[in-house]
Amino acid sequence: IGNFGCQTYVEPKQRMITIHRFVDGTKQEISVDDLLKLSPTDTLDGMVWVDLFQPTAQEEERLLQQWLQVSVLALEDARQAIPDLEDVHHPKVDDLGNCLYVILRGATIPKDRSGMDAVSVLQNTSAGQLNVFINHSFLVTHRWRDMGVVRRVVSTYAANPELSKRGPDYAVAIMMGMIIDDVYDITELVEERLLYFETAALKSDTADVVQRLLKHRRRIFLMRRATTY
Repeated sequence: IGNFGCQTYVEPKQRMITIHRFVDGTKQEISVDDLLKLSPTDTLDGMVWVDLFQPTAQEEERLLQQWLQVSVLALEDARQAIPDLEDVHHPKVDDLGNCLYVILRGATIPKDRSGMDAVSVLQNTSAGQLNVFINHSFLVTHRWRDMGVVRRVVSTYAANPELSKRGPDYAVAIMMGMIIDDVYDITELVEERLLYFETAALKSDTADVVQRLLKHRRRIFLMRRATTY
């Protein structure tokens, strides 16, 4: 089960590696070859943000294992971001020596929710794992789902490059805050639906109301599992 609703999760078709370098309050995109000329232990002016969206095994080996020197065990944990709630990794922080490895779990909500009611939003909401590798100058995000928090924070930094002077950890803090906000919004929607069904159950003894109530309770369980365990 890949989401909280009834619809099957559809993977985005486009895999992508995006590398942003922020220097002196400006942003530029650089190539993988340019990135490999830098050492992940370098202390840079500004920061470099590498975003790996649905990378291939070869790209993971080249950028995470060979360049960033991530261990095989850490890479195995990162690969659990592939959509499958039967095999997820709990949130954690590991010190890998040359960087910190952070696993964040949150909910992937629809990009455009205008005109959508609570049921539609919940049916199109799914759980996701965001892997973050961070040190003093570099930030690497690794994900399989199109998690909106990465897109939103990159857009924020693109519009305000001066934020990069606060370091990669500031970007991670913003993403964590957005994940919490998204989960809170989803929780409110679920609670609203539960209240509706509980009220309906008092007025009706139909099995349909009970089944729908149990379905929403299951969504709460899945969300708790996805974001906490």
